[in-house]
Amino acid sequence: LATTFGKGATNAGEDGGYAPPATSANEAMRVLTDAVQKAGYADQVVYGLDVAATHFYEHQSGQYLVEGSKKNRQEMIEGLQQLVAEYPAIVSLEDPLHEDDFEGTRDITKALDDTMIIGDDLFTTNIRRVQKGVAQGAGNAVLWKMNQIGSLTEALDVAAYAREHQYAVVVSERSGETEDDILSDITVALNAGVIKTGGMRGSDRGSKYNRFMEIEEELGNKAAYAGRRYIR
Repeated sequence: LATTFGKGATNAGEDGGYAPPATSANEAMRVLTDAVQKAGYADQVVYGLDVAATHFYEHQSGQYLVEGSKKNRQEMIEGLQQLVAEYPAIVSLEDPLHEDDFEGTRDITKALDDTMIIGDDLFTTNIRRVQKGVAQGAGNAVLWKMNQIGSLTEALDVAAYAREHQYAVVVSERSGETEDDILSDITVALNAGVIKTGGMRGSDRGSKYNRFMEIEEELGNKAAYAGRRYIR
């Protein structure tokens, strides 16, 4: 990052990751994959992209402002298909379209049937929205936030419903995360297989990964690492 963008690009964002001034998704992926390859981990690392398309969607025009140009739904889908084809290590896309575009999310789920299509803004850990997504075939994974719907009981109901209908559950931290590591225990308890908790910088993120190692030690031979099987 420092070589490509300058030393300022090594500053971390609020979720613990780097925030370089890349001008396109392709540029960001190229820098990332080059770094991973040079480090010797190309066969061990896969990528999940949080597209967060709602944040650059224009309600008035019904289009997305992407890299200086406007794109409609189909162009967004085709652009993401091309990106995944160019970087096959991309295994998940979160909120690839506007948060209320269940029809479009259904279409991209079909188009990228080997990719995890995760609903965060789409589902908001809300069982009614997950039910709507399941009915339409929109997405195949739910981003699960413990405090998003209002109570842990309601959030657990969402996870159970998702798993019952073959949707993966991706446990997620929240912005402003603390050092509390209970999210790691909940991830294992839900048999989720994957957690979204930011880069390993700072105690607020590192505590989650440290707790996973403690849980693995506690479980001993009973511990099962999902690995590449996490998509389902």
